[in-house]
Amino acid sequence: MSQNGVARSAPYPDFPVDYQKLIKLFECPLCHEYMRPPIPQCKKGHVLCEKCRPKVKGVCPLCKQLVGNQTNLMMEKICLLVKFPCGYAEKGCSELVPLREKTHHESMCDFHPVHCEYTRNGCDVILCLRDMTKHVRQCRFRPA
Repeated sequence: MSQNGVARSAPYPDFPVDYQKLIKLFECPLCHEYMRPPIPQCKKGHVLCEKCRPKVKGVCPLCKQLVGNQTNLMMEKICLLVKFPCGYAEKGCSELVPLREKTHHESMCDFHPVHCEYTRNGCDVILCLRDMTKHVRQCRFRPA
């Protein structure tokens, strides 16, 4: 901070943190999904996702301390700044998206699994969205 109270810009490296380790901190220890606000915590500060909170019945699975109504405000603020991998990264998507856009991105993602449009005719194929057009053209259940 400069003498007049204005923050000086510091020369930051392009990637000052280990990104993989950073986003790993946002994985729920129970379901391994990325946590999003609210992020409950126990008395010792261990966190879990809101979906898993009822499963632990008020007891931290890591240290057995009480999981009350406290949330981890710092984790909640940071997770709104970080871009997370698409849920279909294992299928090939390399997109990193802000948490507020993650659900929308995943619903439109080229790697999102979809059923063949000829399911009602007997086709049980499920492919990535990007591969489905080719399949539909060749599907043996496609009406003539």
